[in-house]
Amino acid sequence: MTIKKLLIFLSILIHPLIPPLLSQIKNPTNATYFTNRALCFIKMKKFESACQDCRRALDMDQNLIKGHFFLGLGLMELQCYDEAIKHLQRGDDETLDLSLTT
Repeated sequence: MTIKKLLIFLSILIHPLIPPLLSQIKNPTNATYFTNRALCFIKMKKFESACQDCRRALDMDQNLIKGHFFLGLGLMELQCYDEAIKHLQRGDDETLDLSLTT
């Protein structure tokens, strides 16, 4: 079996398990969990859900780079370009600030 066929097989096998994994976050005070789930939603092309999770993560931590970046990606796909640019720029600014302090 080639690697490509194996990956297809695994994605078919795992696909039914994804919704239960995405449905509930056990620690709703951890912003990283929401950005991780947002990335899953982006990969599944569920951009509104991704944006919702990113906004929730950013409510907890306004400087969260992944939150701004993933929100920007989701908003771009929803054709909310002005807001997307603001969040992508904010994520870029946070990255720059982080690199200057380390």
